[in-house]
Amino acid sequence: MNTVLISKHVVCGFHSSSSNDVWLKVLTNTEDVDFELKKGVRIKSEKFPALNGETIEDVSGDELFTSVYVTIDEKFSNKALLERNFLNGYSDTSEFKEHVGIYAQKGWRIENETIPEQKAFWEREEQRTAEKMKAEGYVLWQRYEDLKKEPITVYQGGFSDELFNNSYLQEYISRGGVFGWIGNFSRKAYLDEAIEAGLKKRNLSEEKIATWLTSSDGRHFADGLEGFEKEEQLQKVEENLNRIFNIALIYSSTFHKGTYDSTCEIRKDYEAQGILLPEDGSTYDAEGHFKLLEAFFKAMNIKKKGEE
Repeated sequence: MNTVLISKHVVCGFHSSSSNDVWLKVLTNTEDVDFELKKGVRIKSEKFPALNGETIEDVSGDELFTSVYVTIDEKFSNKALLERNFLNGYSDTSEFKEHVGIYAQKGWRIENETIPEQKAFWEREEQRTAEKMKAEGYVLWQRYEDLKKEPITVYQGGFSDELFNNSYLQEYISRGGVFGWIGNFSRKAYLDEAIEAGLKKRNLSEEKIATWLTSSDGRHFADGLEGFEKEEQLQKVEENLNRIFNIALIYSSTFHKGTYDSTCEIRKDYEAQGILLPEDGSTYDAEGHFKLLEAFFKAMNIKKKGEE
């Protein structure tokens, strides 16, 4: 016998979810349920008349807990749309309260708090997900709360010691709240290796690679690889290496102010100097680009020393 929680979401305004919404619940167990717990079932129950006419939208759970969601009540969401009331919901109105009261009279519990059985299920689900991710080779497979307790070496994945021990990257990870590519849960070691090898082949320094690994661009790129097979992911990495190189070069500029406008200004300057790589898949003179890049950084260092 396991616990069964049947939930219905009553929306109070023009939104998908709000703290002012109401959650209706029926708590029971599998032995007492007299209808099929299956998505699409229109409930007909003698034991739970409050549920009659409701349609099951989702069922999940394990051997100890089953969660059932029935169709959302969007009456006041539709009302808000008709009245073009996009800011203020109806949670404080007598109309909304009376509407919810009808459900209570039928036998629904008005309960927004998470019940202990549901919380315990979520914790078991998190642990199962972590174990699955570990088996599938994800670098960051630990639950978020557990990850914070791990030494920062847990973030290394497929990166070389030289890159991972870069002072900029080490300081960034040590501060916590790790973002960018380096903190993304989509990472796998072979992707780390491909990115590092590809950027070093293009003569990008570890400091500049580290800048991209901690960036929002790195984070979004990692998100975009989720759901693809290994070969497809590696192909996408290869296709984006020039773009990643350019972004890393721009973001690591000492003149970058952390804004989109700053990115555009520096890109325009670097394009004029010819140090950015083509992002359309066209070929380029790798040796010539290396010499141009080397001359650029030498000039930048001379300028920096002169300013000091």
